[in-house]
Amino acid sequence: MKLGKGVVAKTSHATIATVGVWIVVVCRLGESATLNVALMLAGAAATGLCAWWVKSTQAYAERNPAQAMLEGAEFLEYRRLEEQAKNTLPPADNRPGLVSPTEGKR
Repeated sequence: MKLGKGVVAKTSHATIATVGVWIVVVCRLGESATLNVALMLAGAAATGLCAWWVKSTQAYAERNPAQAMLEGAEFLEYRRLEEQAKNTLPPADNRPGLVSPTEGKR
């Protein structure tokens, strides 16, 4: 399974981890009431942490949609394309030292 990038991937990982914690909790429930309470508290803590994480990352994504959508080099490439669209950078095919693929076939 391939997860998305940015906020989608981070919240997906947190959710998958929380589901994993609850699977362990359910599998370990047994005769001991003390152990059961401790497991349920651990599951509740993991769920609370996951809920906080998802809420925080969603708030970040609302404030910074481009950064939340991409990561690292992909974000830098996106910013470069944005700048080109605003005509602040020369188009890629007019940069010195770059040859268009169609020019070489003439």
